[in-house]
Amino acid sequence: MPDPRRPILAIFFCIVVAVQVRWSVSTIEVLFLPFNSPELINTVSGPLHLNQAGADILGAQPNDQIVAFNGQPVVNRQSLYREVMRSPLGENRLTLARGAARFLRPYKVTPQRDGYQNFWGGLLTIILNILIPALCILLGFFIAWQRPTELRSGTLLLALLGWSQMVHSNDWMRWGWSDELRIAAFFLQGFVGTAWPAAWLWFCVDFPDGRPRPSFFHVARLFFIIPAVALGLLGGAASAWLATHPSNPPWQFLFGYLPPGTSILLSYGPIFLSFAALFDRFFGERHSDQRRRLRLLLTGINLGLLPLGLMLLYTFIANKTLDDIPQPILIPGLLMFGFLPLTLAYVVLVERAFDVGVVLRQGLQYAVATRGVQAIRGLIIAGLLFFAFSIGGDTALNTPQRLTRFSLAIAAAALLSRAFVPLLAWVDRRFFREALDSERILSDLHSQITGIVDQRQLLETVAVRVSQALHVPCVAALVPVNGHYVAAHAIGCSADVTLLSSSYTVQQVKTGVQTIRELRLLAPAADLATLATLSTELLLPLAAQDRLLGILSLGPKQSEEPYSGGDLRLLESVANHTGLALENSRLTREVAQEAAQRERIHREIEIAREVQERLLPRGGPRIEGLDYAGHCRPALTIGGDYFDYIQTPSGEIGFALGDIAGKGVPAALLMASLQASLRGLTAGGITDLRELMAKLNALVYDATPKNRFATFVYALYNTQTRQMRLCSAGHNASLLLRNGSAEWIRPPGIALGLTRQTAYEQVEFTLAPGDRLILYTDGITEARAADGDEYGEARLAELAIGLGTLPAAESLTALIADVDRFAGDTPQHDDLTALVLRAL
Repeated sequence: MPDPRRPILAIFFCIVVAVQVRWSVSTIEVLFLPFNSPELINTVSGPLHLNQAGADILGAQPNDQIVAFNGQPVVNRQSLYREVMRSPLGENRLTLARGAARFLRPYKVTPQRDGYQNFWGGLLTIILNILIPALCILLGFFIAWQRPTELRSGTLLLALLGWSQMVHSNDWMRWGWSDELRIAAFFLQGFVGTAWPAAWLWFCVDFPDGRPRPSFFHVARLFFIIPAVALGLLGGAASAWLATHPSNPPWQFLFGYLPPGTSILLSYGPIFLSFAALFDRFFGERHSDQRRRLRLLLTGINLGLLPLGLMLLYTFIANKTLDDIPQPILIPGLLMFGFLPLTLAYVVLVERAFDVGVVLRQGLQYAVATRGVQAIRGLIIAGLLFFAFSIGGDTALNTPQRLTRFSLAIAAAALLSRAFVPLLAWVDRRFFREALDSERILSDLHSQITGIVDQRQLLETVAVRVSQALHVPCVAALVPVNGHYVAAHAIGCSADVTLLSSSYTVQQVKTGVQTIRELRLLAPAADLATLATLSTELLLPLAAQDRLLGILSLGPKQSEEPYSGGDLRLLESVANHTGLALENSRLTREVAQEAAQRERIHREIEIAREVQERLLPRGGPRIEGLDYAGHCRPALTIGGDYFDYIQTPSGEIGFALGDIAGKGVPAALLMASLQASLRGLTAGGITDLRELMAKLNALVYDATPKNRFATFVYALYNTQTRQMRLCSAGHNASLLLRNGSAEWIRPPGIALGLTRQTAYEQVEFTLAPGDRLILYTDGITEARAADGDEYGEARLAELAIGLGTLPAAESLTALIADVDRFAGDTPQHDDLTALVLRAL
């Protein structure tokens, strides 16, 4: 289910990006202004009033108001700068106001400093105002989006937003924005500017594994985070209020209750404590992977903050400003601040301080490593080339000086281009290749095992891949067999091991990943001896739907380094996929077995159908003076209807037709039993039709369960006298057609097999030439149309009368065709069987 925090993050991200994009546009606008004169005025909002320096330059008085430039009204600093940017270099006119008086003063727009200084100053401005804030914003929201439930991802986002806003101190640039963006910008800066140091402390205490150890820092961060967030919200709201209101907000009085030095304490206290927390964790950490991450982060912090701190310390001691520091020192020192977010990005994305996804992290590793270094190389070389070609317009240099600097810049660009080649190889080999290979192997394994059905091949593939990826020489995969877990595949260890399914070790593995250190505490000696044979360091459950389908045993890594948190997460992912693959393999085998079973059953049913077809007569004996035909069409593969022609010892011809209750194989067996019993009784010489039916009923009753029965009609035809004797056991009425009219014959009698002893009656009639007798099952009369209407006896009689003198076979075909036409697309739900007899 999607995390409900992500929509809020998405909205917040859009707001922050909108503010940063607008800030970037304003930065570029100011960067290309053809003058440098913010010292003329003493306000950043509202009417523009001259300060003392501006009054001296323009020959006016302090606090005179600037109301227009070259006749164009100006309302704030940015609108003034925009008009100046559009003006030509040279003398222009400012309109000043002093009270109600208006007067003009000339103002000369001059170029900014020389090209060398403009380029590096502009590059510094773009990096500090655009590139580094963009990196901080994207990294913070990326981690928060991937891990929305973790508090440390939220605190890191807040800290990174604070870093992105550190250079947004020129408030005057925002006064030309829309009200909405200005409110958002002032609130963002007011909030994160106060809260980010406490958030950074919280993150550092949790770093690098997200599990803070009980310490002074764990308690101290609570002391800072609550007031910092509260004051940040109040301060951000106050800044947003001032962005659109000329007066202080109603809650301004609350700030008067704060103890002196609160702002300094909340700003610098968490920063110093974060350094102390990281160093404390570093010197107390024994895990090599965690120490490496701590070392990297501390290195990045020192590289990013130490130069800036030293320069600030110099300005404090010498009573100077940063502008007084020479640019060859100032610009590299300020640019070093970028090492802080870059190092953090490296630690998070490459060193896996957060689990941000294997596949995504793979691509980012090479983007941060190779392409990142290439981008830096390209940026430096482009700067050198730009500097080289901009020298030609520097009138302060003579021709030899310009040629010398041009040649040096070109040579430096060429040398740097070659120097980065071994650096790229070293970065790739030292930091990324091995990590990328292991994660690529394990992630590719997920897709590979999905298509493997054979259990042994599946486990062998998983064992080999895990062994290669993590350099684990001993890997074994155990599966359940007859109450034991036995090794189905093993690498580098004995496969002749077993674990009882009820053992302590197996029960513990069902709850999750187990280490040998945990099992040594309570596992019995027999289990420990088995694990020693496997050189077990780690046991992973291969489970699906709460069923333990196998166990993956891993020995120590070749490097003798313990399994890191990232290793465990990757292995758990592999174990989960392997468990699902084992379940799929099991289901596939069962489906294959079931399909084979169904195929056998289907073949057996086909054989039964063939046998049943052979039981039905293909043709009867030739009878002088009688034309007859019969047909049976089952609704399923095997039917329950039955018809037969029987030659009796007395010379009569018997016509039998029955409907077995039910369908399929049970009905077919009862049909075969009925046929055998009838033929046996007839061969025994029983000539009395009532006696034959009674004995047939007793035989069916004895041979079938109580819920099985059959309706049956049997007619004996005397070829000499044309006399027909007919007896029915609960069957449909027979239809006799003579002289163009229909007569229904319904002798009494119950179905065969319902009771053991019962009596049957017979009827006798003569088949004169032209007479027809139709015997049928209820599949004919109970056939249904789409509207639910039944075919019925009336339609059968009407059709039979209309058949006239058609031969028996053609009459039978016409009858079944009419039933099909009546039913239409309605599926046949019962067997269709009929016998037609026509006297000649």
